[in-house]
Amino acid sequence: MEFSPEEVEDGREIVDWIITQNWSNQKVGSTGISYLGTTAEMLLVNQHPNVKACIPRSSIFDLYNDIAFPGGVRHGKFIEVWRDTTLSLDKNNLKYIGAVANMVIKNPNPIKADKQGKQYQTAHAQHQSNFDIFSGMYKITFRNDIHPDLGRSINEFSVHYYKVKIEKSKTPIYRIGGWYDGALANSAIKGFLSTKNSVKLLVGPWDHGPAQHISPFVHSNKKTFSVWTEMLRFLDYHLNDIDNGIMDEPPISYYAMGKEQWRHVYDWMPNDSKNKSFLFSADNKITEKQKEKTEGCLHYAIDKKFGTSGGARWNSLTVKYRYNRRIAYGDWTKPTKDLLHFTSEPLTKNMELTGHASAEIYVSSNAKDVQLFVYVSSVDKFGKVTHITEGQFRGLHRKESNKKSPVPTFAPYHTFNKEDALEWIPNKVEKIHFELIPTSHLIKKGERIRISIAGADVDHFDEIDDATCNPTSMQIFCTKEFASAVHLPLMVV
Repeated sequence: MEFSPEEVEDGREIVDWIITQNWSNQKVGSTGISYLGTTAEMLLVNQHPNVKACIPRSSIFDLYNDIAFPGGVRHGKFIEVWRDTTLSLDKNNLKYIGAVANMVIKNPNPIKADKQGKQYQTAHAQHQSNFDIFSGMYKITFRNDIHPDLGRSINEFSVHYYKVKIEKSKTPIYRIGGWYDGALANSAIKGFLSTKNSVKLLVGPWDHGPAQHISPFVHSNKKTFSVWTEMLRFLDYHLNDIDNGIMDEPPISYYAMGKEQWRHVYDWMPNDSKNKSFLFSADNKITEKQKEKTEGCLHYAIDKKFGTSGGARWNSLTVKYRYNRRIAYGDWTKPTKDLLHFTSEPLTKNMELTGHASAEIYVSSNAKDVQLFVYVSSVDKFGKVTHITEGQFRGLHRKESNKKSPVPTFAPYHTFNKEDALEWIPNKVEKIHFELIPTSHLIKKGERIRISIAGADVDHFDEIDDATCNPTSMQIFCTKEFASAVHLPLMVV
């Protein structure tokens, strides 16, 4: 299984080998992207005294909520591609990866002492029965479900589960992520806030890797910031004792899209960013004041075919999932025209949305569950719609827990545990209050804020397995008793 205890222990053996080599100064750093970024941090679970620096990039801090089941919604389309990729590697079927890889990489090399390839053949045979993570997802729903084939929950393969051990390593961590990196901006930010030894955080206008500059305010996808240089500065400081000033700088750097500039701060969220609540109105508006809203209930016939396309943030997570070369939402006017919308009056000032927004929606559906997708966008004076951020949530997990969350939350805490599941009764009004993916995005003076509601994203997320839990319609309530709203972290710029 991915991120297994055996894999973590492998890391200890590798470090032990490195520090005995005559070229080694006995100071080891770990880094990587995505899976390897996650294992780079998992290495710290060993608390090896010679690991002196760690740079997880586009890594997964919470395996359940940040990639496999965001908001409790199964991210099956990506996991299937990931499974196919890893199984092709296990079986040396590199044609799946691509023609170039198949020509360049024939197979893993046997070790020199294994002249007849016996150890190689044994290892190859062992890999044929590796865990199938895609089919494994269909055997769990909750965070604490014990997988029948593994005897463990998904939590026990997640970095955040080992937070205490990682902190005890005292290895300085520099977390690097992107605003369009699936939901992994959460992993970068919440990982930084959760672990005392996280000393630096960098979040840019990037997709997974980072590979591309994704800001909708620029026309080129070429990165303008050298992540490699920043990594080298951190490693030079901690592994080579070069005092280059990196640790004298503010610990948090994030890119403000629209202003197209870096901000260097000491706290998350930025001090100037204040939550503003916008109430939904039955005339499809959002307003900051209760008395200006029209009360009522809006009906939405769920479009099961709606999807956020192959250039969405979710497609950046692995090469084989990039159906479009560029990750970008572009003009979002036509793709979202049939969703349920709530739109503000034109802004009187330039506002920057920086941080974690949340959606507090009072909803009913005509089935025994619902999956709610919420999108924040801006609308210019010509009617062009620009995507800003989004989030999703399954109604089954809506219970607001009074337990202490293991990671910081910017909305009520949901455990996603089986014992906290709440039955969803058809046509009964229920509240779902959940976080959206963090971002930093300019909304210009004269533009309107638009909140859009969907019941599916067919391009990325599965429907609920049980047909009785798949609604064909939902109702969004905008009354004094059931006051649907979004809470947006905004500041004047």
